[in-house]
Amino acid sequence: MPEPLKNRFTFELGTPEGTLRANLAIPAEPMRLSDLSRLVMPLDDQIVALGVKKHLPTLGTVSCKKGCDSCCYQLVPISPPEAFMIHDLVAAMPEAQQEEVLTRVVDAEAALESFGLDEAAFAEMSNDNELRKLLIAWHRQGIACPFLENGACAAYTSRPSGCREYLVTSPAENCTKLGEAVVRRLPVSIRMSLALSRVAARLLGGEPTIFPLTLAIAWAEAHEEEGQRRFDGFMLVNMLLEELSGGKPADKPS
Repeated sequence: MPEPLKNRFTFELGTPEGTLRANLAIPAEPMRLSDLSRLVMPLDDQIVALGVKKHLPTLGTVSCKKGCDSCCYQLVPISPPEAFMIHDLVAAMPEAQQEEVLTRVVDAEAALESFGLDEAAFAEMSNDNELRKLLIAWHRQGIACPFLENGACAAYTSRPSGCREYLVTSPAENCTKLGEAVVRRLPVSIRMSLALSRVAARLLGGEPTIFPLTLAIAWAEAHEEEGQRRFDGFMLVNMLLEELSGGKPADKPS
């Protein structure tokens, strides 16, 4: 079976950390929002790498390493396209693994409910200070991300941008004492989840929304019809680049 036709789209993206020169292979066939999210996660990695390069001389090296999992006990904010991507990932898992993950998802959802936190409450966080207090309080509950399996991420290749952008230069052990010890995060000037959320709002209507990763499956299933809608791939990428940079729309590749 021949490979699906793709258009190679090369572009430049200006960021406070420097200019990123990148390219994306955009499918010729219409794309779902989950496909857009999956397509641009490597782009987010490149944006983060620019930040690491810029801040390395002043902040030091990134201390995150394999086996560190304290951040997996935090609430990770995600966008609707990322929720659809996570839903796709779980749907493609072997049945036994899928059952284990979904059991942990249900348990984490129940913990969120007892904590008094849902999509609406999360959206009402009016500033970063309120959100920080919430993240610290949740971390102290000791409830792991449903995708944490034996100290490793079962969703690593499709992990959302919030996970990719969370890097620290302070000692790794400080992350276990969130709110008590100093945790120096690498500054992030561009948040992919916010840009994806705005793209989804432009296409589906309503206001941009962000919610915890724990609610991804429930949210995607409640919005199944929107998740199956397909759009021109170039249009999706162009809209995302507009949201990331505020720049002019790019020219369509031939």
